[in-house]
This record gives sequence, structure tokens and C-alpha cells, in this order.
Amino acid sequence: MPRYNLDSTDTSGTGATALKLSQWISIDQGSASNPTERTILSQYGDGYKQIAEDGVNARISKWDLVFVPLQDSVPVGTQYKTGMFNFIDSVGTNIWFYWTPLGETTPKKWLRVKDTFKPTPLNASAWQVAFSVEQYFGN
Repeated sequence: MPRYNLDSTDTSGTGATALKLSQWISIDQGSASNPTERTILSQYGDGYKQIAEDGVNARISKWDLVFVPLQDSVPVGTQYKTGMFNFIDSVGTNIWFYWTPLGETTPKKWLRVKDTFKPTPLNASAWQVAFSVEQYFGN
């Protein structure tokens, strides 16, 4: 099964296909980090409660990503729109991929969050594509 990397080069060292799509992530259009923390809470009748982190990876990185504008043949010979739609079709929500989050230097594994894919045409040839990703810790 092929692996993908949204970055311009595959810095994961695994030979994942670099899609060069991360260059189109737009902070101005709403891309943002939304980390979450998982905890376990036990609350008792006398008001006493215990709170603990839920597992080794209790802090999970999440991002809402907005890619704009994605076009084919701009610059000439590129397939950014087609590459994005092929990527979405290939990974779905159950196949992890690599991406280096903004402000970081090491790629991490990610899964696309179900029901967050939103393609929007900007004109006859350019698209805005948004979806959310969640850090993945499996194999």
C-alpha cells in the first residue's frame, strides 16, 4: 500500500510519495491547530474525584486544514487539484499519511477526520479544499 506525504519532499525517510500540497495550506483562510487532551474522570458521591490522563498519548494534535487555491497546470505541468482529489480518494479516513505541521520540523502520522472533507470551487479551474486531521499513533 503506497504511503503519502503532504509535504514537498518526503522527510519521513520511508519513501512516501511527496504530494507537494502543504505549500497551499492557508492560515488566512482558517487553517488552525486544535489540540485535544483525553482524560479519565472518576467522581464519587461525597464530592471527591480523581482525574488522570487517558493513556500514553493523551495529548492529540488536531488540525483544520484549508488548501487554496488548488489548480491543475498552474504552474504549467502541475496537478495540484487532481493530486488532492486522488489523495482523498486513496486515504479515505482509515489510511494514515505523513505531514509536517506548521512550525515543526518532523513529519507525523495523520488520519483524515470523517465527514470533514469540503471541496469548494472558486472558479472554473481553482478549488479550495478543507478537511481536518488527527495525529495517528498506530503502525
